[in-house]
Amino acid sequence: MTILITGGTGLVGTRLLPRLVEAGFDCRALVRAGKSVPAGVTAVEGDILHASSLAAAMDGVDAILHLAAVLRTSEPEQIWTVNVEGSRNLIAAAKEYAPSARLIMASTGLVYNDDGIRPAQEGDEVTPQRDYPASKVAAEKLLRESDLNWSILRFGFVYGEGDGHIGQIPHIAQFLKAHPARTRTHYLMQSISWLRQA
Repeated sequence: MTILITGGTGLVGTRLLPRLVEAGFDCRALVRAGKSVPAGVTAVEGDILHASSLAAAMDGVDAILHLAAVLRTSEPEQIWTVNVEGSRNLIAAAKEYAPSARLIMASTGLVYNDDGIRPAQEGDEVTPQRDYPASKVAAEKLLRESDLNWSILRFGFVYGEGDGHIGQIPHIAQFLKAHPARTRTHYLMQSISWLRQA
């Protein structure tokens, strides 16, 4: 089985690719110029923002794992461009060059209302106020309407070695006078995923 991975040089992708290779999958990573990939992974130079670069990456793939996204930036328009327009380009390329491939899109649990009285469930309303989760809802909608074979994975809080924003959490919690599992008067459970290097 040949899998194309976008975002293979990111926090999740760098941990996942070696494991996929170890499991025997033929992995292909869409990477921007100058980026490297783990041993056993075929790098295909391209960018989800450049639709013309996606055809070669799609050739003969059985599955597409779309991890590429922008989360933290001082430019909100970059979040929308990469997360929505990049996803739009990838979906269009899949429809044209790999219509039978399964497209799995990484999203976020932040799409759910943050004032719920229980942990979110898949069918709960999504009305995010911040750019990142709102852009992911828009990208999810594009995939749902694509007629492709698709799945959407809404990750909880993902962190791991080398993730610089982890050190900020205690300062933010102290500033907000927040407990990580408490929101207003309700206690919530947050799915947390620790990622380590293979």
